[in-house]
Amino acid sequence: MKNTKTLLCCMLILLAGCAPKNEEPKDDQNKVVEPATNNDIASDKEDEKEENKEINDEEEKDEELDQNDQESAEPIVPSKPAAPAPSEPEAPKDEPEETLTADLDALATAIQATDLFSMSMMMDNQQIADLYGGIGTDHYETAIVLKNLMSPGGDEAAIFKVKANQMDAVKAGINARDTYGKNEGSFYEMEQEMFNNSKIIEIGDIIVYIAARNVDEVASIVETNLK
Repeated sequence: MKNTKTLLCCMLILLAGCAPKNEEPKDDQNKVVEPATNNDIASDKEDEKEENKEINDEEEKDEELDQNDQESAEPIVPSKPAAPAPSEPEAPKDEPEETLTADLDALATAIQATDLFSMSMMMDNQQIADLYGGIGTDHYETAIVLKNLMSPGGDEAAIFKVKANQMDAVKAGINARDTYGKNEGSFYEMEQEMFNNSKIIEIGDIIVYIAARNVDEVASIVETNLK
């Protein structure tokens, strides 16, 4: 009996040692979660905004760097040179006096080739002044006056290259000559025909007086040579 009690006691002791111990509750399980306040929510939002702003700034910087890299990589196209300004046309140069005189000489030669002037003489400046109202070298640069020696009075062709502002004076001398021939100098029938068919041709600073029986032929030669 005594042994039985002893055995029971041993068994109880063994059972007590095998029984699970009561574990203490962990702090996390017993911790009370406090609800978030409005300040905490606003602070979290501000932090989120700051983070997003930093991310956006970084992305913009990366885009700018990429764009700069692309621009620097593009080949540089040379600009076209500016077109030169159109040059103004040069003003025509005045022909030298020798050329103009040569042209008038050629005209006189063409007139002398006609029948009525084939035997003509060329008058000097004094003879021209006597016939043409006293005009002279103060009024013209060049004067060529042809007289037909084979007819009374002589068929006449006078070519003047007039100086600047002297055209009126030369015209007055020509009109004086023409008036005299028509009114007082016509002693012969052929002279009357010569002066009654007179003609004046003015081209620029050249004026030509023709008192000749072949006036139309000479006028055609003048216009052909001077135009």
